[in-house]
Amino acid sequence: MATYNYSAVLRYAIATVLWQTFRDLELIVIGDACTDDSEEVVRSFGDERIQWFNLAENSGAKYLPQNAGIRMARSDYIAYLAHDDLWHPLHLEMLVNALEREQADVAYSVTVYVPPPGESQRHVSGIFPEPVISPGYCLIHSSTIHRKTLIAEVGEWDDHRKTQLPPDHIFWSRIAEAGKRFAFVPRVTVWKFNSSSRPNSYREKRSDEQARYFRLIRDDPALGEKELIDVARSAMRYGLKPQRMRKVSRDVPPGTYVHFLRQVRGLEPAESMQPLSFTADDAPFRVHFAEPVPRRLETGQEIEVEVRIQNDSAFRLSSAPPHPVHFSYHWLNADNSQALFDGLRSLLIPPLPPQSSLHYFVTIAAPRVPGTYRIQPVLVQEEVQWFDQLPQEELPVVEVTPEKLPMAGMPPER
Repeated sequence: MATYNYSAVLRYAIATVLWQTFRDLELIVIGDACTDDSEEVVRSFGDERIQWFNLAENSGAKYLPQNAGIRMARSDYIAYLAHDDLWHPLHLEMLVNALEREQADVAYSVTVYVPPPGESQRHVSGIFPEPVISPGYCLIHSSTIHRKTLIAEVGEWDDHRKTQLPPDHIFWSRIAEAGKRFAFVPRVTVWKFNSSSRPNSYREKRSDEQARYFRLIRDDPALGEKELIDVARSAMRYGLKPQRMRKVSRDVPPGTYVHFLRQVRGLEPAESMQPLSFTADDAPFRVHFAEPVPRRLETGQEIEVEVRIQNDSAFRLSSAPPHPVHFSYHWLNADNSQALFDGLRSLLIPPLPPQSSLHYFVTIAAPRVPGTYRIQPVLVQEEVQWFDQLPQEELPVVEVTPEKLPMAGMPPER
C-alpha cells in the first residue's frame, strides 16, 4: 500500500485489509516521504502483520513505493491496495483461490467506482467484452494479485517521469503482452474512490465517503450485487464501456499525464486558465485532423482520432479551471448548417504553449440520427466562447448509419 499525507482515508483502507478472511498476510505500507501522522495511524492498529516504511524523498507517484514494497515482501504473492480504496472481507481469499485453482499468474476481481458527490453515472472495472484480458485494457491495481516471480520476468513498475503512460497501465500491459495467464473473479470486491474525479482531494483530505462505504461493506452482505444493479441502471442511461488505456500522441513529453493528475488532486499548483480576449473569427488557433476520420460510423459510436492543434497566440492554452480550453467539434449538414453543435470535450494534456503546435488524441461521438454529415473540429473555452471558424481544408464527410443490433437470441458479433 503506497500512501502520501492522507491519513484520514488510510485508516479505512488498512481496516479492510485486517478484516480479510484470508489471515496469512503481511501488510507493507510505504510512505512516499510522508510528513503527516500517517505513521502514527499505521502503528495505532497494533498488528504485528503491518510494516511501516517511509521513503526519504518524495517520488511524486506510486511507482517507487510499489517497487519498495515488492522488494520487502516475503510472500510468493503480491496484492495491492490504494490508500483511498476499500476491500471486501473476501477479497484476498477469492483471489488467492482463483490464482491457485487456475494456476494463473494474475488474478483480478470487479471494481466498482464510487461516483463523487453530485454525480450519478457509475463505472466498473474488471469486466471486458472478451473473457480474457488483452493488451490495451486497464486493471485497477487494488483489484489484483500476482505471483512475485512475475517481477523478474517483466520488470518492476516504471518511473512515471520517464514514460508517457501511467506506470500501472504499462505494468499490466507488459504482463498481458508476455502471454501470462489471468484469472477472473466475477465478484465485486473493491470499491474505488477515484481521486482524479475529486479535485483537490489531497488538500481537502475528506474521508466521509470511505467512512460511509466502510460501514456499508461491513453491514450489508449483498452490497456488491446492489452496486452492480446501480451500474446496470447507469449503463442504460449513459452507456457503459470497458476501461481502456489512454492513448498518448507522438509528441507528449514523459510524465505529462501523471503531472496533470497531481495538479487535479491538489498535489501541485495548476496555472489557471483565464478568459481569452479573441473573437471567434480572429482567434489564432487552428485544429486539423492528423489521421483520416472514418467515412462510416454507426449512430452514437465513439471513436478516438489524433488531431494537431496550432496555437499562434501569446497565450498558453490549458484545460485547467476556471475557464478551461477543450477540443470539441460540430456536426454539420451538407449546406454547412448546424446538425449537432455541442460535441464531446477532450482535455489538452499537456497544455499547448504559445506559438507552437501539439498532437492530441480526442474522442468523437457520431450523431444519434442517421445521415450524411461533415465534422468540424473546434476549440471551446468553457463559459467564454467557441473558436469555431471554418478551416481552409475540406471537412471530412461521414456517413452515419443505424446501429447494428444483434438478432434476438443471437450473441453480438465480435
